[in-house]
Amino acid sequence: MAKLGETDPRWIVSERSDGTNVNNWHWTEKNMMGWTKQAITRLFEGLTLITVGAESVSVTKVDHVKGEANINTRKGKVFHFYELDIKLSWKGKFQGEDVEGTITLPEVSFELTPDEVEIEISVTKGKKDYELKSALRAQKYAPVRRQIALYLEELVEQKGDLKSQTEAVPLVQSKPDATAKEVSQVKSIDKEMFDVAPILQTTTTTTSTSISVKSIDFKSRFRASTDDVFDALTNVGKVQAYTQSSASVDLKPGGKFSMFSNNITGEYVEVVPGEKLVMKWRNSSWPSDHYSRVTLKLERDEDKNTILALNQTGIPSSDLDRTQLAWREQMFERIKVMFGYGGLAL
Repeated sequence: MAKLGETDPRWIVSERSDGTNVNNWHWTEKNMMGWTKQAITRLFEGLTLITVGAESVSVTKVDHVKGEANINTRKGKVFHFYELDIKLSWKGKFQGEDVEGTITLPEVSFELTPDEVEIEISVTKGKKDYELKSALRAQKYAPVRRQIALYLEELVEQKGDLKSQTEAVPLVQSKPDATAKEVSQVKSIDKEMFDVAPILQTTTTTTSTSISVKSIDFKSRFRASTDDVFDALTNVGKVQAYTQSSASVDLKPGGKFSMFSNNITGEYVEVVPGEKLVMKWRNSSWPSDHYSRVTLKLERDEDKNTILALNQTGIPSSDLDRTQLAWREQMFERIKVMFGYGGLAL
């Protein structure tokens, strides 16, 4: 077992002696939001939405591009994932009137084709509101959907080139030893998303054994019922499938659990199906008598999504970043990928 503060080669790709992620075998992520904002601006500003005779209406400005876009690799395969909220301003002349307004694309997602993307239009200047909206709907917002398709084509052409650790976010390594039967219980990972850039709050304390520890709090949204999310967290077959490693679950107060081939172990303190999990939780690289405390609470929002709130106290300060990354990338985001529970960031 590694001592506190030392690296654990079973977990972090960048801790190899040569710092190499051979053939992009381990999960890596490259943030493409900077590139995406530039691409959306280039593709949409100046776009003609409709032309009738000598009159036309065009996009004048990209007001915002929010969300996430990433290129991820696993076992040498490249995946492109995105969930975007886009707002555009437009103006022009229609039926003899000067008109202005906005177009909102609340969810441009890897889960939707360009033809399935919802498009909302508002008219802020001009009295031809109904006529203009009807004309745009009649053409099914074709210019907008065409540019969305072009963005996706250009994103796919971005291969990521994840050749250096400075370009990628190294994730938790895990032994891919889930059985075929366990993997068959859930969907294949044929598409992926990384949705939530969690809002993290950290505090620092010092334990009686002089180990500096920190706490984290963040929330993640899942497009699923609380029972489904709870099951994904506690069903041993599902856990082994999305972690690609061995796991064990004895789901009761005092019951033991392990995952990532015993790199994570602990004990359930409180179990309320579909609502709450409280655990003693530790990484194998921590001192043998040191446990953190994890509380997971699940609630439904007004859209019938599940909001999972995580609080973890007692994390050794030197392991904070790795622990945050493991929860986000190796647990919550893989659950969303495998079971189709993806959601926009909170």
